[in-house]
Amino acid sequence: SLQLEGRTGAPRKKGKQRIGSVTERLLRLSVEQKCDIATRELDELREDMTKQKEEREKVLDHHKAMLTESEHRFNEVNKLLYEFERDILRGAVSTRTGKLLGERVVKFFEDYIRSRDNLMEKLRLKNSTLRVKKQKLVTQLKQKEESGEVRHE
Repeated sequence: SLQLEGRTGAPRKKGKQRIGSVTERLLRLSVEQKCDIATRELDELREDMTKQKEEREKVLDHHKAMLTESEHRFNEVNKLLYEFERDILRGAVSTRTGKLLGERVVKFFEDYIRSRDNLMEKLRLKNSTLRVKKQKLVTQLKQKEESGEVRHE
């Protein structure tokens, strides 16, 4: 048998090398088998890439929604600030004392709270209507599936 020197300088026997055995096995595979292996690997990579792309798109959609919501809130706060300055800071100052009229400040915030309550009620009603509509559509879909009208492609 062959003797090789190791790192310590002492002779050692040459054992089976894993790399060589894997290479030898690959050499024993037919071209068709190698092609099948490569095709499976390619399919797996494509599937992984598709999943990652879908995940990235979901994250991007989430960030876009958050940005839109933030912009909406920013615009709402700026509008409220403008109205407060216009109605209260400039228009609600007593000409005699130079102080703010408390009634106007209270009325401003009561009006704001009332408008928010109205908006919430409007959105509750819309949400309720959409839920009923969704339930009707789900029921229709189930009926169509049961009757065999719907084909999944």
